Amino acid sequence: IDALDRVFQWQIDFSRQIRVGDTYRFAFQREIRPDGSMRAGRLLAAELVNSGTAFHAIWFDPNDDGDGSYFDLEGNSVRRAFLLKPLTYRRISSTYTNSRFHPILKTWRAHRGIDYAADRGTPIMATADGVVIHRAAKGSFGNTVEIRHPNGFVTRYAHLNRFRTGVN
Repeated sequence: IDALDRVFQWQIDFSRQIRVGDTYRFAFQREIRPDGSMRAGRLLAAELVNSGTAFHAIWFDPNDDGDGSYFDLEGNSVRRAFLLKPLTYRRISSTYTNSRFHPILKTWRAHRGIDYAADRGTPIMATADGVVIHRAAKGSFGNTVEIRHPNGFVTRYAHLNRFRTGVN
């Protein structure tokens, strides 16, 4: 299931969108060790039917160097501009709204983002490739990382416990 989540993470949020009645099929490489034991290798192909919509992914590595990617049945990459969820989270603690009671400032104000609640130390992935343009404390956001993406969008990751070493 984790492998399916990683392959379809641009189309399906496995934490919120999987429903009773959804189906999946997949094919893994099987690795046989010299001692005869086996383990699953790379996911080669997958089909996920979510709420009646079928999603497909097929591994393609033309150079056989491990740098391949997954494509749908039409030959388009399954990767999209943005991931649907940037971390493994426990719950959404606050949604995008025009009127929310701010827990620190004790006033009603707009909340222009989605807050994911996760345990301290949970790694965060950028939702898309980009360049870090801010990495420091930023007002009521606390520890914040902002990333500018090639398409002009900027994503913000705020309320962080600390910064990972090497993120500049």
